[in-house]
Amino acid sequence: MSNAIITDIATEVASSLAAIKPSKLVRRTVWIKLILAVVPSIAFGVFTVVFTLQQNAFAAVAREQDQYQASEQRKQAIFDNCIDVISEILLSPNFNRSNVDHLQPIQVKVITALRRLDSPHKRDIIFYLYANKLIRGDFPLEFRLDLRGADLSEVEFMKSSKTRCNLTNVFLPGILASNIVFSGCELDGSNFEGSVMHRSQFRNCSLGFAQFLHVNLEQATFQENLYWKTNFFGSSLVQSSFVGSNVLYFVNFENVDLFGSDIKADQLFGMHLLNTTNVLLNARLPNGSFMVHSSQLIKDGGAEQEVKMSRRKE
Repeated sequence: MSNAIITDIATEVASSLAAIKPSKLVRRTVWIKLILAVVPSIAFGVFTVVFTLQQNAFAAVAREQDQYQASEQRKQAIFDNCIDVISEILLSPNFNRSNVDHLQPIQVKVITALRRLDSPHKRDIIFYLYANKLIRGDFPLEFRLDLRGADLSEVEFMKSSKTRCNLTNVFLPGILASNIVFSGCELDGSNFEGSVMHRSQFRNCSLGFAQFLHVNLEQATFQENLYWKTNFFGSSLVQSSFVGSNVLYFVNFENVDLFGSDIKADQLFGMHLLNTTNVLLNARLPNGSFMVHSSQLIKDGGAEQEVKMSRRKE
């Protein structure tokens, strides 16, 4: 009796197990089929996203290149048009160099073009004007082009193995020229009166008789230049650098602000055979003290106040 019961129970268990196994197998099969069905869709989706991102990146690069090329073409067109207009005016049989009405169209064209051009094109326009004797101080004033307000910021004038940088007597008063660079240039007799030349650089240049009257030369760099009767009258040379400069002879530092400059005493005073050659009147020295000329104090209504300032600094 007991054996029969046990046999029946075993049979039922076996039947149950037999019924369960196919059920689990079915579920596994369903999951496998589902995974196999979903994986291609996921892979395709990932591929689509990656492909789209790559296409967008390529399109962005292409747009940037197109915009750059379009910008370069516009700049070249502006430059070419500027040169063509100037050439046409200069070659006109009716052109009179001393007639301000004839120079004014060139002035307007140049100043407008300089606002829209990049540094290399600006440099080339200046060289072109100089070559055509339109911005030279050794010609009569009525022959000179007035470029006051022209933007020459960050323009680089540099001597190279293929190019000379001869700008002797260049006439550029009142220009806006922050970060302008002159390297290896001949600038004897140049005139930058009233210009803004903040953070400008002059390296290995000749600056004999150069005129820097009332110029903003704050944080400017002067390195290994030749100075002879260079005129800095009334200019701001705050935090300027003269490291590596040659001795400055017969340089005018009258009414100049040299506060924070690294200029050395022999450079500042132009020491030569124990004699000073430079003019240093009513100037603020690098250490903040003032160099005041006693003979001018009588003429200056604010002299008393200036003397007091000098004494406090000392």
